Amino acid sequence: MRMKLTFIIFLSALIVLGNSDPHCGYEACPKIDPKLFTVHLVPHTHDDVGWVRTVDDYYYGGNGVRGIFEGVVNELMINETRKFIWVETAYFWKWWSETKKDDLKENVKKLVANGQLELTGGAWSMNDEAVNHYQSTIDQFTWGFRRLSDVFGDCGRPHVGWQIDPFGHSRETASLMAQLGFDGLFFGRLDRDDKAHRTETKTMEMIWRGSKNLGEESDLFTGALSEGYTAPRGFCFDIYCPEHVSEDNYKEKVVKFVQIAKRQADMYRSNNVIWTMGADFAYTVAKRWYSNLDVLIRHVNEVSHKTGVAVAYSTPSCYLQALNAENRTWPVKEDDFFPYASEKHTYWTGYFTSRPNLKKFERDGNNLLQVCKQMHAITSSGESDDLNSLREAMCILQHHDAITGTEKQHVADDYAHILSRAISRCDTSTSQLLKLLTKKVDSQDTLIFSRCPTLNQSECSVSEESNTFVVTIYNPLAKKVNKFVRLPAPRDNGFTVTDLSTGKTLQVQFVPIPRSVEAIPVRLGKAKHELIFEAVDLPPLGFKSFHVSYQGRSRRRVLRDTNKQETDISNEILTISFDDESHLIESISVNGKKTKLTQELMFYKSGKASLGLRASGAYIFRPDPNTPFAIATDKVKINSYKGPHVEEVHQVFSDWASQIVRLYKGASHVEVEWLVGPIPTDDHVGKEVISRFTTKIDSKRNFVTDSNSREYLNRTRNFRETWQADILEPVAANYYPITSAISIEDEETKLAVLTDRAQGGGSIADGTLELMVHRRLVNDDNYGVSEVLNERQMGVGMFARGRHLVLVGSPTSNVTAQERTLVQQEMVLPPVLYFSPTTLSAEEWKAKYQTEFSGVKMELPENVHLLTLEPRKDGKILLRFEHIMEKSDDLRLSRASEFSIQDLFEAKVQKVTEMTLGANQILSSSRRFKWNEDKFTSGTKNDQDRTAPERNVIQSSDNFKVILYPMQIRTFVVEF
Repeated sequence: MRMKLTFIIFLSALIVLGNSDPHCGYEACPKIDPKLFTVHLVPHTHDDVGWVRTVDDYYYGGNGVRGIFEGVVNELMINETRKFIWVETAYFWKWWSETKKDDLKENVKKLVANGQLELTGGAWSMNDEAVNHYQSTIDQFTWGFRRLSDVFGDCGRPHVGWQIDPFGHSRETASLMAQLGFDGLFFGRLDRDDKAHRTETKTMEMIWRGSKNLGEESDLFTGALSEGYTAPRGFCFDIYCPEHVSEDNYKEKVVKFVQIAKRQADMYRSNNVIWTMGADFAYTVAKRWYSNLDVLIRHVNEVSHKTGVAVAYSTPSCYLQALNAENRTWPVKEDDFFPYASEKHTYWTGYFTSRPNLKKFERDGNNLLQVCKQMHAITSSGESDDLNSLREAMCILQHHDAITGTEKQHVADDYAHILSRAISRCDTSTSQLLKLLTKKVDSQDTLIFSRCPTLNQSECSVSEESNTFVVTIYNPLAKKVNKFVRLPAPRDNGFTVTDLSTGKTLQVQFVPIPRSVEAIPVRLGKAKHELIFEAVDLPPLGFKSFHVSYQGRSRRRVLRDTNKQETDISNEILTISFDDESHLIESISVNGKKTKLTQELMFYKSGKASLGLRASGAYIFRPDPNTPFAIATDKVKINSYKGPHVEEVHQVFSDWASQIVRLYKGASHVEVEWLVGPIPTDDHVGKEVISRFTTKIDSKRNFVTDSNSREYLNRTRNFRETWQADILEPVAANYYPITSAISIEDEETKLAVLTDRAQGGGSIADGTLELMVHRRLVNDDNYGVSEVLNERQMGVGMFARGRHLVLVGSPTSNVTAQERTLVQQEMVLPPVLYFSPTTLSAEEWKAKYQTEFSGVKMELPENVHLLTLEPRKDGKILLRFEHIMEKSDDLRLSRASEFSIQDLFEAKVQKVTEMTLGANQILSSSRRFKWNEDKFTSGTKNDQDRTAPERNVIQSSDNFKVILYPMQIRTFVVEF
């Protein structure tokens, strides 16, 4: 009898799954009785793309993702009412591309088509939201969507964002997800006080305003999950949980289930609630989950007419549809969810800085990925395995335990290896494409284009060992840029640099490499000087080549050492003065107007664990005491150097902390290049190093930070917009993620500091800004890593080197516009240098090779950025254009801008199709849910105009003209 029943159930499943008509998406949702309170059970597994084990170990290892996925698929095939959501496309694609089980593949397709297996989120990994750059976030969603579309077509298009584990949530993420076409977003982690307030006021679900510039098209329904992302206590059915539902205990289980459901009904507004039935790497034995859930569902529904509570297998999108169908009103949120505190003294603000070198490596990887994509598109080379490997490596790095620095050390090493290997592959492709673009005559020579990946530590084998070489500089921006090039040189004179496009000999300058840089243990270079020249008018999406040759020593030296009385440095715009006693910066003058400003490297002592207090760790920042200590115990040692290109002061704070303060010719900003490490821990105290800027600016507790390098958010010290803040950690509670910029201002002066990677920072006292640049700890914060954040290299603590760009001006000047331009040109997409050793003279090289090239016919307008230029598998091109200003940034540059796609390219444009941001849906076919706002929350400060910016119709009759409004991104598939 049992065998016969099993056969009938299996046959029924086959009949349903064999239906060729797709019922995916909202059509596959369970029918909900509006008279009952319905619990939506969402079976899921949260599978980190690396954390305490590597990506491959999580996939292939014991209780691994491969087994989880296949086990779930087999269980779904048994019962057509069962559902499951899959989130991490990285793991799905790994399974799909490697498995030989064709029958299982077909079952997966059927399960997606009938809505039992729903793809949620859809990105390659579940990205962090604090330290990611928006370009990388868009890329990793785009690539995840692409792979899902390749396999499942339209049924592979996710409808809902699923950010259940990131440690705080950014407003820009909400904006991007709305533009991706999502109907809603659900997340798991919420500040403990915020959660207490929201559960009390029934505001756990809301309409999140993702942008103050884009109107309603950036609004996103957002829900905070009551249990994080695990099942309520007593209803976990994984192998590590003792719970089960049987014929012996089902009555008490039903009673408890109804009690929890009704308690949650008091926290939410609707007649529906969502239960996340899973956990980290759950469903290693999927049968155990489903057999218990089947019994639970059956018995709860048997008495639903008495309890008023029903239950069904569901998905986040089905739950969202049920909420939308109720046609209720919802509260509005306009700020973000940073910083996140899980306990009164526990602020997750340390990871904003953790593993600073990995954060910088990821930022560099994004730049090289854009270059690789652009060159493949410009040369009509299509996609390649080399390009796709870098795409996937960068997607992995976006994971919320990767770029955050919150993984074990061997996993961080694995991430770096994955990215390094992928960059190397794309470098090989880029070298071949550069050979194609520079080729002027037929030849079979062995010309190579190689990068020097350790230029940041003044090291490059080509420039140090070759008497003659060519530097080809590629500009990934769609507008001309200038760049001061710094190359390690074995000698301090005798070099000639020729601009091969004009034949002009360029002026050079030599500056000594600081001894602190020479002492970096992993530095292999022997150069003691840097050769500096200016590369002007680097063509948009193109390159220029420069010939460098050693002509023998000359008597004249461009470098000029200055004595201690001549430490002030200046250019045509700025003057930086240094204090005679401390040798710290004393003031910055802009066009003669002096601003008092002091900057120094300092450190916090890391708090240790004690009763009720957690230690500073990879996630947590908790200084003890809350006052930073000066690194320099005496006056700072300084040397200054002046020449035609740059004036700079080298400062040494201690044997483990130094920096260079620079002013380039014509620059309106100051560059501060810091070097920290190895941070000493001989006293068994962790240290968290900051760069602090102190001014007389009356900032009144207010400061501004960027959100994922896009829009700016106003911050107020010791204040939360949603609830009455009770701040017990005055430093950690006022740290925010700084992906690119932080600033303070009053009526007369504005100070802005730009970063070359994500860092934690804040304004801990009026008139001050600080950014945490490095941290080395001696304790773990006990949040799962079970390892101290103590990075080492060559037997000593890790060195980190980076740059801050400092801008000072009046609030009415164009400082904000300068910030946005500088972030692009200097910090995110700077020109990339390729080196070619040669025996050819400048004249011979110019006769043999193309020395200048641009991939576009014209520059884009000043306020427009070409965000994406990449090949698609069908021979088409994916383009994204972005207006980089906000409405309030600049009177001139914040206006709408227009240009023609056809005017950009030589080739004839045949067709342009506008897509949603993720390029997986034609924009005109996108129909998102509409939501009603609470009346008392409308008309708030960000609600002056919620009308979305216009989108002009892209048509051939006007050469495919595009109009962009502030902060607008438009995505196109172009056919030539």
